[in-house]
Amino acid sequence: MKRAECSSIKYVLRIGIAAACICVFASCASAPKGDAEALIHTDSRPHAVKKKKYNEARFYKALDDGDFESATAFLLGQKITNRERIRQYLDLAFAEHFGKVYDSSIEVCNKVDALMEDAVTKSVTRTVLSATLNENASEYSGRVYEYLYVNLFNALNYYHRGDMEGALVEIRKIGNKQREYIAKYGKAVLAKDAPQKREITDADYAAAMFGINMPALIAKSPPQATKDDVFRDSAASRYVSMLFRLMNGDADDARIDADVIAMLSPRFPAAQMLAIPEGKGRLDVLAFYGLIGRRYEQSFYFPGDVVNGLAGLNFSVIGIGSSAMIVMPPFPNGVVIPAFRLKFVYPAFDASSIRQHIAGVRILVSDVNASGILTEGKGEAAAVCDLSLLEDFNDAVDKDVRTHAAKAFARSVVRSLLKKSAAVTAGEATLAALADKNSNKKSFADALLYELAYLSVSAAIDAVDAAETADVRQSVCLPARAYAGGCAVDPGSYDVTVQYVDASSNIVFQERFASVKVESGVPVLIESSYMKK
Repeated sequence: MKRAECSSIKYVLRIGIAAACICVFASCASAPKGDAEALIHTDSRPHAVKKKKYNEARFYKALDDGDFESATAFLLGQKITNRERIRQYLDLAFAEHFGKVYDSSIEVCNKVDALMEDAVTKSVTRTVLSATLNENASEYSGRVYEYLYVNLFNALNYYHRGDMEGALVEIRKIGNKQREYIAKYGKAVLAKDAPQKREITDADYAAAMFGINMPALIAKSPPQATKDDVFRDSAASRYVSMLFRLMNGDADDARIDADVIAMLSPRFPAAQMLAIPEGKGRLDVLAFYGLIGRRYEQSFYFPGDVVNGLAGLNFSVIGIGSSAMIVMPPFPNGVVIPAFRLKFVYPAFDASSIRQHIAGVRILVSDVNASGILTEGKGEAAAVCDLSLLEDFNDAVDKDVRTHAAKAFARSVVRSLLKKSAAVTAGEATLAALADKNSNKKSFADALLYELAYLSVSAAIDAVDAAETADVRQSVCLPARAYAGGCAVDPGSYDVTVQYVDASSNIVFQERFASVKVESGVPVLIESSYMKK
């Protein structure tokens, strides 16, 4: 091969490497490196669960089957970056709670609570956020509802360990977070973003460069969040707070909790639980069912998914639907850029797609000397009580998504336009430089080298779409619903059966609790769970 051709090959390889760097930049800009770490307390856990090498498919299979021991083992073996610590710790804390490994759950809850407090303070006070920063590149600080649920389930952890003072500490944390954070959160999520003006100017330039009809594109945005979309409180947290305060003799604060529950869940009979008849005790059950729904990425592509999206007369479209691509006119130097499309994303959630296997929960309490006694086939006397729906945890996910979707879309538009225009500009410079160098040469090798560079530029432009992802992070080890209720009983010991039933009253699952001791004047709480997808 001639020396000149060898030189040309080396040159185009450098050009190709530069174009490949655009690909790397596009993908890595949304995923900065972090030091992988495992939970520091893995080797000293007080139970016998051995960690397993994390496998996402096997983890979700275990979770969907309600196998929290296996789910915990996979989480313990998961390698994570620093920015994902909170998400992993939340999943581990909740998985160990529902696996009834309360000591370990307490340890992780306390650790993640401290991490979240620091991370959330930073996120609330942040007023200017670069529109080019993908949310997945930032530290996961937890969803607003997770900020409360970590204390809810830690309070239950302490209660099951017989540490009522520890449980009340968690209840007070919930109250403090309501005053110090939740109100600020509502204002923060409803406030408009203040991205850097330079980014907006550049994004407008990029839109004009691609011949985009911006009003048609903006029309694809999800609705702006309203005050009704903001998560304010948790009925399940208030219910546990009410009962624990009653156990502690704090009737006034318990009544406040009952009043809040009445607003959050109007059909739930919270007020009835405050009045315990003279000489009676109260037996209450909190039953968790199902697995919380998972948000997903909603993506669409320009120009295929946007009607009348092109405003420039010199632009054309090839293909149909999501695969349609923009064909830009040649640059003044004659360079033609490969056809491309733009990807825009935001988080979405569809609660209607979540199947519910049960229609309700009821409890059977044996040896009860009260009205409503039924005689079962075995000859035992049992009181039957239907529990009421207390909280749908999917509502929290739905609200959280709605408060973030429009802002996420707006950032995605700016981010995608800026990165795509940068890739196109770099690609044009790459091809123009190669064309100038070989302007007087028309050998087969030169044509081949140009084609290789052209393919590299095309890959770099496409890499921008691959890097454009929505932030769909959340804890997945929470329940879908909470049911609660109970009945007043004479002091004594009782056997309690919690039954999860379908629409035909068939028992899908039941859990038995033997010799539950009830004392006069105070409630006792039983926690049950049927956690399967």
